[in-house]
Amino acid sequence: NQDITETIAQGSRIAEVLVDSTTSNVKIMPLVTVTEEGYTSIASIIKAIAYAVEHADVICYELINKQHEAIDKVLERAFQENVPVCAVTSSSEENYPANHGMTIATSSIGRDLNVTDYSATGDYIDFVAPSTDVEEIFKMTGSTVSRWSGPGYSNAQIAASIALIKTYDKNATILDIYNFLRNFCIDLGEEGKDELYGYGYPNFENLTIADIDKRAPEFKELTYDNETWEVLKQIKIIAEDNIRINAWAITKDENGPHDNEWQILQSVTPNLDVTSEITENGTYYVWIQDTAGNTSTQVVEINKIDTTPPQIAYTINQDNLSAGYVTINVTAQDADSGLYGSPFSWDKNTWSQENSTRTVKQNGR
Repeated sequence: NQDITETIAQGSRIAEVLVDSTTSNVKIMPLVTVTEEGYTSIASIIKAIAYAVEHADVICYELINKQHEAIDKVLERAFQENVPVCAVTSSSEENYPANHGMTIATSSIGRDLNVTDYSATGDYIDFVAPSTDVEEIFKMTGSTVSRWSGPGYSNAQIAASIALIKTYDKNATILDIYNFLRNFCIDLGEEGKDELYGYGYPNFENLTIADIDKRAPEFKELTYDNETWEVLKQIKIIAEDNIRINAWAITKDENGPHDNEWQILQSVTPNLDVTSEITENGTYYVWIQDTAGNTSTQVVEINKIDTTPPQIAYTINQDNLSAGYVTINVTAQDADSGLYGSPFSWDKNTWSQENSTRTVKQNGR
């Protein structure tokens, strides 16, 4: 419902981390499963996860429970739907569902990069993130700024990182995201994955958009008329990208456009809808490129352009010159589109197939 009044103080602190670690287009959907007395139920947890699977891109799971078959089922559903579940861990014996095979488990490190005493360890730990001295940003009254520490803040940071990845690739799978985080980890413990740090601490200091976006833009429509002869052809290009299309080009070089051949888009849009004119027959390569540098191309064969006028020949029959007139006989041919059905005209008004002969009775042009 719309009442997100906290039942315990932890919620808004986690929200602070999420807000502080993401962009404004990342939205938080709080699902309250804890009563004012601090109790929860399996039914409320299952309902919350199921709702989040339908409406969210990543789940920041902030409860630690005992293992339960019904929760297992709904976690499996989240995994099948490619909705990552980031589960909090702690030093308590129970670390479910963090130790479930279909969740992402995060341990906590301090400023010294050592695992905190309130953090969990085990072969199920996937990553670590800082969780000490998190500054309060939703300060309502007073001048004192509070700082908090706890494993939930580490979990929230990983959830926030995944949310940012999702803003660049909405359809990224759990495996895509997991491998992405792993590939950008600083390995803090033993080489590779270990029970203290998992794969390590994800660090995106040198991250570029090309590291996130590996998907090339997609042609949705590429249309042109190759049935009728014309003096030029129009190629209509409709395409889309998961983030933003940056440029397009049409070339005769299969190796790609030169810098000055790219048509750079000024608007920030994932969609492309343009039309280009072609004036020569031949093989053309249509290119589209996104902001990450991913490129797609399609080949177009144009063979119904005719810009060559018909060839005209004439003879003057002077056999009747003594009678005061001569006859001009005209012939014409066209090697491309062929002659018009009524090709001949002496005044550009009257056209006829038979109008190829003219009797002339006076000098002139």
